[in-house]
Amino acid sequence: SDTVFTATFKKKKMSVTLKSDATMAKSVTGAGQYEYLDNVNIAAEPNYGYKFVGWSDDGVNVVENSKGHAFELKQDTTLWALFRKDSMNVTLLVGGDVTRGTVEGAGRYEFSSRPTIHAVPAYGYEFDRWNDNTGGKDRIITLVRDTTFTAYFKPRDMLVSVYSEDPSRGSVTGTNTYKYGDPIEVTATPKYGYEFSGWSDDTSDNPYNFTLTRDTTLYAYFTNKNYNVTAEASPSYMGTIDGTKQYTHLG
Repeated sequence: SDTVFTATFKKKKMSVTLKSDATMAKSVTGAGQYEYLDNVNIAAEPNYGYKFVGWSDDGVNVVENSKGHAFELKQDTTLWALFRKDSMNVTLLVGGDVTRGTVEGAGRYEFSSRPTIHAVPAYGYEFDRWNDNTGGKDRIITLVRDTTFTAYFKPRDMLVSVYSEDPSRGSVTGTNTYKYGDPIEVTATPKYGYEFSGWSDDTSDNPYNFTLTRDTTLYAYFTNKNYNVTAEASPSYMGTIDGTKQYTHLG
């Protein structure tokens, strides 16, 4: 008798393979076995500090930018989920009086990079601290998030040294360690028979007041004091006296 044969076909099984860098990828989903012409949904999520770049069919060139991607399966398919390090902001500020110094190193850097930040004091000041009390004025940081650092500066110690040019003629006060910008007062006190004649910087004020801008050394000069001697005869009709004159103290 006649015979009828019926051929039965079914869709071919095909695989979807997804690859990624385990350090950068939090999850990559959608790999598995599918049938020909199935609608396949794949998705990728980056780990913290990383950013999804796209899907690639060769591990280099991006063919799709969306993290969630759907396609009709026509062949065994391998796709790479590509990621890169995210970039993060470093913001640098000067705390308090901004004329005391500057900061360097602000900008955008890759996650986990180690940029160096700098606190640069202006003349008369020195680095005090960062807002987190960590590190010196030149500091390497490890970047894990957008970060703001504030540098603080303080006036530098400066020395005022005050001397008497001749201690037998007078004494001085004011020698000490002060801060840049401090108001300073130095004094010269002559001993009996002497008088103050001036400072080594050609200033004659006594006390001498000035604003400190550098380490300062001053000498006080003293000179012999002059005295007026007046001689008179009494009673005047009995005679005259020669002796009215200015004399200098003999020290």
